[in-house]
Amino acid sequence: MKHTISLIIFLLVGICTHAHKLDDNPHRALFKVKTYTNEGTVGKTGFGFLINDNTTGIAPYTLFKGATKAEITDYKGNTYLVERILGASSSLDIVKFRIPEIKKATPLISTSTTPETETKALLLNYTTDKKSLPIEIKIEKAEDYLDYKYYYITAQNVEKNFGCPLLTPKGELFAIVQKNLTDKAKSACALDARFAATLSIKPTSSLSNDLLAIKIPKALPQAESDALTYIYMMNDADSTAMLTALDDFISQYPENAEGYVNRAVFLANHGQYEDSEKDFATAISKAEAPTSTMKADAVHYNFSKLLFTHSSSNTTRKPANWNMHRALQEAIAAHDSSPSPLYMLQRGDCEYALSQFAAATESYKQVSQTELASPNLYYKTALAIERAKMPPTQILEQLDSAVAMLQKPYKASEAYYLYVRALQEISLEKYRQAAIDLKDYEQAVGAGSLSHTFFADRSQTERKAKMFQQALDDIKLAQVKAQAPQTYFYKLEEASILLQVAMFDEAIEIAKQLLVEIPENPDCYKIIGIAYGEKKQTKEALQNLSKAQQLGDTTVEQLIEKYSNR
Repeated sequence: MKHTISLIIFLLVGICTHAHKLDDNPHRALFKVKTYTNEGTVGKTGFGFLINDNTTGIAPYTLFKGATKAEITDYKGNTYLVERILGASSSLDIVKFRIPEIKKATPLISTSTTPETETKALLLNYTTDKKSLPIEIKIEKAEDYLDYKYYYITAQNVEKNFGCPLLTPKGELFAIVQKNLTDKAKSACALDARFAATLSIKPTSSLSNDLLAIKIPKALPQAESDALTYIYMMNDADSTAMLTALDDFISQYPENAEGYVNRAVFLANHGQYEDSEKDFATAISKAEAPTSTMKADAVHYNFSKLLFTHSSSNTTRKPANWNMHRALQEAIAAHDSSPSPLYMLQRGDCEYALSQFAAATESYKQVSQTELASPNLYYKTALAIERAKMPPTQILEQLDSAVAMLQKPYKASEAYYLYVRALQEISLEKYRQAAIDLKDYEQAVGAGSLSHTFFADRSQTERKAKMFQQALDDIKLAQVKAQAPQTYFYKLEEASILLQVAMFDEAIEIAKQLLVEIPENPDCYKIIGIAYGEKKQTKEALQNLSKAQQLGDTTVEQLIEKYSNR
């Protein structure tokens, strides 16, 4: 037996360009894994190994799922904390992570060799009997899996083997032992070790469920631009993970102002205003570095946005100078540093918030001459003009510009600009234009989403625009949508419109129907009286107008006199 083990070790001594020799200590690549849950209690224990270098480990994903902390114990009994997760796959039960350097360890180097069925392999597992390593096993079956291989092996399907490496007879790492999930399986499986190279943190990895299930901090993507994207896509609900990523970025790219700005925003949002100020100051000092992705103008702009948001905060920890006036100063500094319509827009927003409406109007108007012109910008300008008490016609000009940017058919999300313009047109007695806007508004949002008051109000506008048929249609629709007592008022309005268009019999009929529902109503008698009067039926006119007068209507006296003198 000793002769056999010596022969195996001898075979592994040969140095390959892709492999380390195992020497007499093949166990140096192996380690124990222990993970902890949120409560600080031990979660799971298992095994893993070093791959490619002395700081990168591989282990089963199942050990790390739900873990908030993990540590490994090397061949000497030394314990190291897992610092960062480098990649993970729950479906293939593998996780890659970074640990502090383990000196004198012998990491395994994966190879491009893919052994076939019925070939021999060497298993390294974590055992107290280190002289028994490596263990010779056999590959029973090798299957293609995507661009890799999946192996069925003769190694026991037991926990001490899971996560352990498989080597070729030359000592090259080619697979990682995994649990065979087949019912009552006695032999384990193994995943192609080349798959470990695909495990990495990508720009979108902050959305990965596999990685989110591991609460240990993740490494940043290797490329600087990818690292920024990763941070922007992170959910800062996990404040520890977010701050770790921000700190890591600054550590890796200390000359990039953007890292300090990102951390400054995070710190301010967590009430650490003094530290936030320091980061913004550092960002300004780093902004002109050739490698910085953010220059001084953008630093000032981001600080202005942050100040704008926090100026209304009621927290007692907020410094007194975190106010809207300072937000305006930073917006001006941004624009002075590098003129931009975006910065001018921010300046206008600050001026508006400070009730400097005339100044805000001018800022907004400047922006409207640029590519940032939008319906919402024109609307904001209209509001500033209104608050500055400028001529109402100027308000309508801005709303006209807002609507002019919309495309027909109008979208429901844009219809509000039509409604606001209609209200302004009504105030300027431009009733026909207002009625058209209100019709377009209805078509955009759908009649089903509008209440009876909308149709009643539009009927009034159409009546003033002498669009009587439309006014009648809308007041009838308002009645359909309304419930008592509004229905009575809308019927009276219908009768009144009928009077205006000389449909006297129809007006009389509606008013008489109403008297059945609301007897002793002076408005009904007044409408009936006027209708009879215009039909030259003086007796009936005077009877109904007198009744309206008896019921308290003081406006019918001139009508009684008018029809009495005929």
